[in-house]
Amino acid sequence: LALVGPGLYLSQRTLSTLFSSTASLRTEIQLWVLGLILFSFIAIAVLTISSFRRSTINEQENRLLERIARMRTSLQDSLTQTPRILASSEQLDRLSRHLLEQYQLDINLYNRKGRQIASSQSGIPLVYATRNRLMHPAAFESLRTGLEDFRIVPQQWGDIQYKTVFVPVESRGILYMEVPYYVQNREMQEGLYDFMGSL
Repeated sequence: LALVGPGLYLSQRTLSTLFSSTASLRTEIQLWVLGLILFSFIAIAVLTISSFRRSTINEQENRLLERIARMRTSLQDSLTQTPRILASSEQLDRLSRHLLEQYQLDINLYNRKGRQIASSQSGIPLVYATRNRLMHPAAFESLRTGLEDFRIVPQQWGDIQYKTVFVPVESRGILYMEVPYYVQNREMQEGLYDFMGSL
């Protein structure tokens, strides 16, 4: 019994240690599985949000380009019907403001040398003071040489980030049209918040 007793005690102790190790291993495996699930969820969420952001930007740019195409057509029609508008900066400004009211988009007009000659915001002193500013050089060169039908240029004014679209205007005296698009980031954020809420 003396020999069996200690042997029995050692066996119970060994079994207890074994069960404890098994339980600890099971807990560790469960934690790893939970961690893997959590990581997978985060990775899927990041990829989904990134894909949603890209598709939203593409959709916004497509809608914007459609509006700009209609605006350019209206501008061309006005210049064709009333060519004398080209000789007056005030009339060009007035036409630009009319297009702003019609399409809810700001517009700047440049001559064939890439110098600004009219703006829908000409009544603002700061804008009026920069009437003779030059067009974005990369956009000017790209459109002047015919490499692109339009050019989208990221812009920043202070903390405000936005995009500007440059397109050529087929008319005597005015060659380029600039349309800054200020509300893109806000619209994208609102759409992103709605998308996150649906998740």
